[in-house]
Amino acid sequence: KYVPEDLRLHLMVSNLRGVPYEIPFAGLQDKSHQMSSHADQMNFSIKESSSGASTDDVGYAQLIWDRYQEDDWKKLANASLASSAFPLAFIPRRLERSSDDYDRKEWFVSTDASSGGPCFEFKPVPPKWGNNKKPDPYIFTSVDGGMLNNEPFDVAYRAIVDRKRGFNQREGDKADRAVLMIDPFPNTVDFEKYQEDRTLLELIGDMYGAVTAQVSFKKDDVALASNTNIYSRFLIAPRRRVNGDPVDNPLASGSLGHFGGFLDHRFREHDFLLGRANCRSFLQNHFVLHEDNPLFDDATRNSGLYRSKNDPDYIQIVPLMGDLAIKPDEKLKEIPWPKNYTEDDLKKLKTGIETRVDAVFKTALGQYLSARKSWPIKWAIRLYWWARARKRVTNKLAGSVQKSLEEWKLWKK
Repeated sequence: KYVPEDLRLHLMVSNLRGVPYEIPFAGLQDKSHQMSSHADQMNFSIKESSSGASTDDVGYAQLIWDRYQEDDWKKLANASLASSAFPLAFIPRRLERSSDDYDRKEWFVSTDASSGGPCFEFKPVPPKWGNNKKPDPYIFTSVDGGMLNNEPFDVAYRAIVDRKRGFNQREGDKADRAVLMIDPFPNTVDFEKYQEDRTLLELIGDMYGAVTAQVSFKKDDVALASNTNIYSRFLIAPRRRVNGDPVDNPLASGSLGHFGGFLDHRFREHDFLLGRANCRSFLQNHFVLHEDNPLFDDATRNSGLYRSKNDPDYIQIVPLMGDLAIKPDEKLKEIPWPKNYTEDDLKKLKTGIETRVDAVFKTALGQYLSARKSWPIKWAIRLYWWARARKRVTNKLAGSVQKSLEEWKLWKK
């Protein structure tokens, strides 16, 4: 079985309300260092049957396959939408949960492992709700979880860690669990692009980039990066070659700031087929463990069928079977780049852009100029919008789309 009887889902969300914590210091007894945590997550436990909850279920909403619970499944759907609510592109979502989830939440706390014991422990650290009554339910507005934790492999690691042993085995002949990160757009850092002379607007962009990059910085994993013999984490990412050489932009959906997939189904079809080809290569040559690992029996070791081409001492964890083990699917041999977005496609898109900007304009006007006494200003703004601004905004956005597609060589000339 590849899916456990108790499937745990952790959906990253950016909590705009925040959860308050404090660090006390010696000195003034009525003062402390107060902080607010915004990198949040909604946790779900999906089980095959309605068996009794265990102590591991603290903070998890329970979903049962054989018993339909409409409200609970709606919570999962809403949390999924919140996790992907990219700011300004999609609407924020209202989420709620019990404040007890935060009181009982177990934190990953490092310990002194010099005596040979575990190098961490799970410890509850309740929030400091203040003098007011603890909110229950705790309600907050949420946007895209990737804003604060776009590659949450640290969360996945903590979810699978061996609590009794205190760590996960990393060596190829011992590893018995691993984090598999599927990342369509792996982070890259262009260190050489730095320029000292910056305009005010460029500095504002630099500050936002620095904040988001620092939030994503995981020092513990950087410290382990020098050890290449780690088989407790794997990465699968897109790779496309032209004339035998890898290209910088393998996915058509990566255009338009990674939103290109919304523009044309042909972009998504290309990326799907490329993903199948990349996954085949990953399973065959990279998702492997050493032959001495207890996962494999003698029959597997002796068959010689599932060896990695990169290193024959390593065996596939999920073996390719049948024809896939011998040759790739014919559709995957050559995947043409979809250079087929036309002027006609852009004209159709502009109609959708106009509808969207009209809706945003109407909402903004209603929110910021809702008082009756502002009706002359409202009419003046509406007149300017319909006479000039609407067309300018639409053409500007459509021009950005065309420019991006031309840069990615997706535009049909």
